[in-house]
Amino acid sequence: MFRVLCPGGRVLVADFRPPTSRIGRYLIGPVISSAMLSNPVHLLDPMIREAGFEQVRSGDIPPWIRYVQPAKPTSAP
Repeated sequence: MFRVLCPGGRVLVADFRPPTSRIGRYLIGPVISSAMLSNPVHLLDPMIREAGFEQVRSGDIPPWIRYVQPAKPTSAP
């Protein structure tokens, strides 16, 4: 994404954030893969920065979405 995005361009990355409560895991567990119960969404921010993006904002959308909205620097590193 970094390579093809214009300088100053933005992208939105969203992923499933596993429930932290026991009840949430019980309710969502039967409809998702067991791998998704330990989805490492905490790594999204560091991966985005490592790719060269500047992080604009990030957050959670209840109940189970984590998003990061980075921008490509106007002068690429």
